[in-house]
Amino acid sequence: MYSLLDDIKIQLGNFSRHPVRLFFSILIYLLLTACQISISDHNRTMWVYTDLRTVSADFSKDPFNDIVAAYTRESGSDIQIRLDFLDISRDFHSEIYIALDTQPGGTSYLPPAAESQLEWDTLIRVPVNGSPVAYTPAPPGAIGDRINIREDLTPRVYRDLQNDYLIVSLNKFFLPQYSQNFQAEIFLADILGGQIIDTIGPFRFDDSPNYRLPVLLAFWNVFPAYTPAQALRRWDGAHTGPLGERHGLKMLLDSIKQNNIPATLLDLQAPYSLSALDYLGHLQFIQQLAAEQLIILPDYLPGNISNTNEIDFTGPEFFKQWVRERYRKISQGFGISPSSLLFSSQLISYQPSGYQMIFTLSPVNIPPFQWGNAIVIPIHSKSQEQLAPNQGFSLATRKELLNSYHKGTTYNSNFYILGGSLPETNWGDPESANAAMQYLTNHPWLKPITLYDLMAMRKGGIYTHASNTILNDLSSVFDSPSEEPTQFKFSIKDSADNPVLSAAFQAYSSLFFPLPPEPDQLIALRNNYFNQIGHFLHAAQWAEQPFSLSSCELDTDNDGQNECVLASTHHYAIFENTGARLILLFIRLKDAEDWKSEIHQLIGPTSQFFVGFGDPSMWQIDSGESADTGGTHGAFFDSTNTWDQYTPTHISPDQITFSSVDKSTDKSFTFNQKHMVIEYTDVQPMTVNIPLVLDPWIRFYTDWGARYYAHQSLRGWIWGINESLEVEITSNGKVNLFPFTSSQQTLNQRENPNFEYPPGHFLPFPIALAEVHTNSDSDSLVIRLEYR
Repeated sequence: MYSLLDDIKIQLGNFSRHPVRLFFSILIYLLLTACQISISDHNRTMWVYTDLRTVSADFSKDPFNDIVAAYTRESGSDIQIRLDFLDISRDFHSEIYIALDTQPGGTSYLPPAAESQLEWDTLIRVPVNGSPVAYTPAPPGAIGDRINIREDLTPRVYRDLQNDYLIVSLNKFFLPQYSQNFQAEIFLADILGGQIIDTIGPFRFDDSPNYRLPVLLAFWNVFPAYTPAQALRRWDGAHTGPLGERHGLKMLLDSIKQNNIPATLLDLQAPYSLSALDYLGHLQFIQQLAAEQLIILPDYLPGNISNTNEIDFTGPEFFKQWVRERYRKISQGFGISPSSLLFSSQLISYQPSGYQMIFTLSPVNIPPFQWGNAIVIPIHSKSQEQLAPNQGFSLATRKELLNSYHKGTTYNSNFYILGGSLPETNWGDPESANAAMQYLTNHPWLKPITLYDLMAMRKGGIYTHASNTILNDLSSVFDSPSEEPTQFKFSIKDSADNPVLSAAFQAYSSLFFPLPPEPDQLIALRNNYFNQIGHFLHAAQWAEQPFSLSSCELDTDNDGQNECVLASTHHYAIFENTGARLILLFIRLKDAEDWKSEIHQLIGPTSQFFVGFGDPSMWQIDSGESADTGGTHGAFFDSTNTWDQYTPTHISPDQITFSSVDKSTDKSFTFNQKHMVIEYTDVQPMTVNIPLVLDPWIRFYTDWGARYYAHQSLRGWIWGINESLEVEITSNGKVNLFPFTSSQQTLNQRENPNFEYPPGHFLPFPIALAEVHTNSDSDSLVIRLEYR
């Protein structure tokens, strides 16, 4: 069997003998091709709001027999009638009747033993199987059938199973006295009993509803990335979705771009997110989507930080204001403009100025309300999954959308919120997200909300004013990070150029980083590290006004246990007696007039950047700092006696020595302006961990990841920052270095579960972990850190 095109090829061989025959063959072929393209184009052309005629307010018990909306439009010589269903499938089991009234007279009779409200002139029947048929009323006084088949009018039917609609097309010139003000009524009939099971209409061809349901796409926990591994996984992860599918922010953003559907990414302006996106090289894509207003980026403020009263600098509001301004400056540094919208996971206890809308999370459904000059939009944080696996919206979501449509008012304050915590939803799955986006695009009674729409809602909506009950409920949704707040009172007058205060900011805010899905015991775990802020604040005092100090009688973190502090003109170090661990080390390289510009951080715990690394089943909540088994809680503790108690036996501003309880091991630290030497005596085979934390505040500047470098030296390893700081580690033991940058060359590809990523891939930004292994033939271990 061959096609018409094959026939034309044969005719080409006989051109000289049959030119006329060839001409007509080509002409017929081109006409048939043109007809096929026209029909296909009609099916693909976007339907718009002006095509919408009516939306049904009735629900059928059977979603497969529920007409949601009706549309009409002209398309060339055709009129097209589209019917939206709540759910449509391949085993659709109802007949469709479309009654058209285009001229006076006609009949109200319907074959399924029913009556139409119209006196119709043309009736279209779309059977379950077979071709659609057109009917006309039998002439008055005719004997026999009450309707006749119209042989000259052949409707065509197109079904879109993914978006749940059906289109009937017919030539308008075959309709009697056709004009654009004709009427239509639609019926569904059960093919078994012949009963009408759903109707929509009557409606006119030129009717237009006066309402569209505003739909806000809002996501939080958009990019919780604190290590290179998490960044790659949250961007384009393998087997990371709720159903084990490929999942990530990239897939959501691609769907937003492809379908031109705007979305509000509530916490993408979080500093850790912007920093990680910059490190991956995707910040420009974010900036582009924001410029096109395809993504709406509110300013970000963690709720718990804004509510804290535990830290008192120069006034109760200082830290709150400082955090807000610092977050905003970080966003601007990454090319994100300040917003008149704000997101805080917990409603803040005071009203910030300059914001027109404030988004916050709520465990219950609460309508938007007015709070001073701002509109607060509570977002239900416990919503059900909205997308069916590997499909679009679930049936329950489609029903909720239709219900919300009919609850719409003449005001713009009623809207439906879609989205959720991104890692916990199917919105990060490309197939599910695209199907949902296409549903929004292809159903014009739904209107995705733009930034302009949000501003219009604020001005045009009518909202109740905030009550104290609502404000108190929303501001106490989440537990405090500390049931018995520790009071840190320090007089720090200037924060803008104090790098240690920047480190304090990171240490404190890390306790509120989302870790979806969050284990129930996460808050209890992080309570163990809440007091670490005291170490940083004490060091920040040194950064403001240098002092010399050598004392083991200070409790800088208010945990009831004294720490040892060594401070001089050129260094500031804090030690914990358990494990004789160096918790923090700040140094000053040069004797410059600008004291604070020459201060650098060298050592810090992983809890400065993130708490909750280890397997939750392994967390030891009652074990203080050792509770997070996946963390590295300071430097120069060993793998064999990690949490043993040590006693300081010698101390001066430049040196300290610790001895184990049984006096079998000594550990001494000696400081100089250019180096530090650590010596262990009577050592056993062990591994010493050293988390190198070089100036972590630079990760909140563009292209920050490219500034770090690592390479082996003749005597050990070098870890540094271009044109700023370099540390060389040498030892009489074996030195290994695992920088967070070790996987950087692989991050321009999607996550590969079969690839063996280096250990640094799983470290927090911006840590490089040095490991020193003792030699079997030595009874002492010497480690030297030179900084320049």
